[in-house]
Amino acid sequence: AIGGAVFGLGLGLVAPYPAASLLGSLTGAVLVMVSWTRWVQITGWGGQMWWSTAASRTVGLGLITSLGMVVQWIIFRSRSD
Repeated sequence: AIGGAVFGLGLGLVAPYPAASLLGSLTGAVLVMVSWTRWVQITGWGGQMWWSTAASRTVGLGLITSLGMVVQWIIFRSRSD
């Protein structure tokens, strides 16, 4: 936890806008994955879920976070007039 806090502080000081984009995307991705997992459990979908292993959950979280960061960079980019 301390290492993550130091890394986050350093990244926030060096590159505040990409760090905020990363944090917002990561938070959104975690919320999406948790709610999707709960929804699948409630509906009773059977079969092996693709996120049953830690590696697949990490890859899924990384992909959703990356997509969120790209969307934020597209929306908040500076306009060329």
